[in-house]
Amino acid sequence: MRIWTAALVASTALGASAQGEAVGYTVVITTDFQASSAEAHEAAIAAPLERALQGVSGVLQIRSAILQERSTLRVVFKSLDAPSCESFAAVSNAVLIARRSFPPEASAPVVNFGGGQCKKNG
Repeated sequence: MRIWTAALVASTALGASAQGEAVGYTVVITTDFQASSAEAHEAAIAAPLERALQGVSGVLQIRSAILQERSTLRVVFKSLDAPSCESFAAVSNAVLIARRSFPPEASAPVVNFGGGQCKKNG
């Protein structure tokens, strides 16, 4: 079994705290994929997810990290409050769109909305 660790971290930030980390409601997306390298994992899994999530309203920052065979993306919203239900749906739809380009042996992405309930508009 091959074991590799990578500190591949990509970040798209519109704002951050004094420590450099974005502060806001965070959604975490994890996907397992056995790739030959961290770079191959990034290209096959993290990059498509990041591209698909770019258009989600209210997102402050998207950070990705790859550790061994697991990709973890943190989608940080501008507010500490739970995002709108439309934003939750947009994240789910973006993940489904990105999933179409994954290699067949990649696991289905797991989206953790942090147990929060979305805010209904109106």
